[in-house]
Amino acid sequence: MKPSSIRSSGMSSISLLLFGSLLASAALAGPPQTPKPKPPAAGNIAAGKKVYEANSCKNCHSINGDGGSGGPDLSAIGADKTHTAAWFKKAIVTPKAIHPDSTMPAFDKISAKDLTDLEAYLGSLKKKA
Repeated sequence: MKPSSIRSSGMSSISLLLFGSLLASAALAGPPQTPKPKPPAAGNIAAGKKVYEANSCKNCHSINGDGGSGGPDLSAIGADKTHTAAWFKKAIVTPKAIHPDSTMPAFDKISAKDLTDLEAYLGSLKKKA
């Protein structure tokens, strides 16, 4: 056998050994783990109710029969699974982005903490009392 043939044969063996080792490692490692997204910071429901009251939301909205009728009844708004924290934020800060014909003013001066608390309060409203 020529020295170049021996070298080629040796390189092939090493390559196969490395490839086999990589395959075995990948099989033992399992599927790649994707990090779970962190849940949004939970707001305080009681504080959110105070934000609702402080911003006179009940002048237009009612909850369980208490409040105005100019805007939608919010008694069960949290029961709708499509109403996420992001949806509530958009509905409060830029209501026309949710309902283009909305007459609700944009409440874009509410602090981030108060907004998170208000989202938590609205999300907790699941049914009429």
